[in-house]
This record gives sequence, C-alpha cells and structure tokens, in this order.
Amino acid sequence: MDGDDSNMTSSDTDAIYYNGLFDVENPDGILRIGMTAQVSIILEQGEDVILVPSQILQPNHGKRSGFRVPVLVNDEIEYRNVTVGINNKVNAEITKGLEEGDQIILGTGGSTDTFSTRRGNRRPPMGF
Repeated sequence: MDGDDSNMTSSDTDAIYYNGLFDVENPDGILRIGMTAQVSIILEQGEDVILVPSQILQPNHGKRSGFRVPVLVNDEIEYRNVTVGINNKVNAEITKGLEEGDQIILGTGGSTDTFSTRRGNRRPPMGF
C-alpha cells in the first residue's frame, strides 16, 4: 500500500474522520467507489515481549527517569525498576526488570489483584 494521505479532517459529535488517499490493488473488483474503511497504521510492533498494563507503571522518583512496578513476592509487595519499550498507554513492553511469570499488582485497594506477566506478539491499537 502506497500513496499520500491528506490532512483534511471533518468531525461530528460521535466520531472523528480523516480523509486519506491510498493506492490499493483491487484485481477482483471487490472495492467500489464511495466505500469506507477502518485503517490501522502500525508504527511499532513487538514480538515475544513481556507486556503489562500501562496503568501500573509508576514514575521512579529515586532516579532521573524510568518506571517501577509493584510485584507480589512471597505475599509481599516489592517494587521493581523496569525499562519500558513500546508503550501505547494501554499496554507497555517491559525490556528489563521483569521475568515471564512475575506476579504484578494491578490495584492497591481493598483487594489485591495480580496479573501474571506473559510473552506474546502485540500490535498497538489504532492511533498509536
């Protein structure tokens, strides 16, 4: 797919629309003039990475930059310094500081929910 996308936009109260021009092969004639499409533009993608919900990332005030995440170790909360890779504000790739299977803490309210880190392929949601 190649082409130029325009900077024309229009919006209403329910959605924002962006007009774009793309050259797409259509050998079977399935695509017709006036059809609409939902397009995702993937800027970055990770494979076999450790993902955590972005909401658990806490600024690491002890250092100039970086984050820390709460991890459950022997029924106690331990904060681990982590290095974040791709972050689409929904999920974050952790490149250093966590291992697959670590139990991270999702909430610190009345009940402590845990989430086991996992590896997997991920594509960011539209707009990342």
